[in-house]
Amino acid sequence: MGFFHSFFGKRVSKIYDPEELRRSLFELAQSGNQQRLEQMCRANRNLIADNFSKWQKVPEAIRRDPASLRIYGQALINIGEVFANRFSDSTLRELLRSPSQSDPLLQWRMKFEKAEQLMADLRYIEAGKLLSSLLFDVGGRQEWDVRSLLSIVYGHIGACHFQSGHREQALAPFERALGLCGQYNDVSGVITYLGNLYEANRYLGRNGDAASYAERLAGAFVNAGRTFDASWFRKQSYLVRAGEPLNRVVALVDDLRYELDDVPQAKGIEFVFERNRTTLRPAAELTRKGDALAKIGAGLVPLPLRSLVGTAISSQEHRSFYVARVARTRGWKQYTGTEAETGEDGTSKISRARSIAFVDGRKSFKTGP
Repeated sequence: MGFFHSFFGKRVSKIYDPEELRRSLFELAQSGNQQRLEQMCRANRNLIADNFSKWQKVPEAIRRDPASLRIYGQALINIGEVFANRFSDSTLRELLRSPSQSDPLLQWRMKFEKAEQLMADLRYIEAGKLLSSLLFDVGGRQEWDVRSLLSIVYGHIGACHFQSGHREQALAPFERALGLCGQYNDVSGVITYLGNLYEANRYLGRNGDAASYAERLAGAFVNAGRTFDASWFRKQSYLVRAGEPLNRVVALVDDLRYELDDVPQAKGIEFVFERNRTTLRPAAELTRKGDALAKIGAGLVPLPLRSLVGTAISSQEHRSFYVARVARTRGWKQYTGTEAETGEDGTSKISRARSIAFVDGRKSFKTGP
C-alpha cells in the first residue's frame, strides 16, 4: 500500500523527506483531489518551496515517455496553482514560466500544449509559428529522446497549413511525420499521416497521388489487423483514381461506411452524402455556429412586415421580430465568412448557399456570386 493510500481520508501531517513529499504531492495532483492537495501543500509549504526548482528537473525515465511527461508537468502546474490561488504566493508559478530556471524539456512540453490549445481554438497560423519554433528548440537538444516529439510536431505543422487553407504547404510536414513514424515502427502514426496525405492530395485534386496513399493506407490497416478499414481504402483508391464525383451517397451500417454496391443485408441502414474532399475544421465550426444562430431566428417566427402596417403590436412582438432578424443576420455572416476564411469551394458552396437561403428566409438558392 502506497503512502497516498495510507493518508487518504486522514489528517495530513508534515513530511520531512523531499522525494517522499514529491511522490505524495504528485499522486494527489494526479488523483484530482484538490482539497487534499491543498492540505498537503499547506502542511509542507516551506519544504515544497525549497525543493520545487529541483523537482522541475524531470527524471530521465519520465523524459522518454510523453504520457508520463505530461502527467509530471501537470502535477507541477497544479502545485504552483495551489500556492498562487490559495496562499497568494505566485513564486512557484513564476518558476514554471521562466525557461532559465526550469527543465528545458518541460518548458518545451508546455509550449507544445499551448500550440495544441491554439489549434483547438482554430488559431492555426499562430499555432504553426509556435510549432516551428519548437522544431528549432528540439534540433539543438541532442540529449533529448525526440523521436515521438518530432513526428507529432511535424504532423501538427502540416495540420495547421491544411486547416488554414495552405494545402500545398501541408504536404512536406506530413511526409516528414510519416517518415519518422515509419523509421521507428509507429503503426498508429503511419496510419494517421498516410490518411492526412491521402486527404490533402485528394483536396488538391491530385487523384493519382491520393490513390497511391489510399493503397498504402489499406496496407497499413492490414498490418494493424483492421480488415474493414483496409477494404474501404482499397475501394477509395479505385474511385479516386477513376475520378470521384463531387458528391455521392454512401450507406452507414452500425457506424461503418459502405459504397452502395457493397451494402450488406442489414436493418437500420442510413444514407449520407460523401464529398470528394474533407471539410476543414474552421468551415465546420462556422457552419455549426451559423446553424445555431439560424435556429434561434427561425424559432421565433416574427410577424410578416406587411402585417405591421396599421397594426398595433406589443413590445414583446417587437422584441421577437428584432431578435429573429439579428440572429438571421449573424447566421448569414457566419456562413459567408466560411469561404473567405478557409477557401472552401465546389460542393461546399452548395451547402453554404442552401444555409444562407434558410437563414435569409428564402426557399431557393444559388451557388454563384
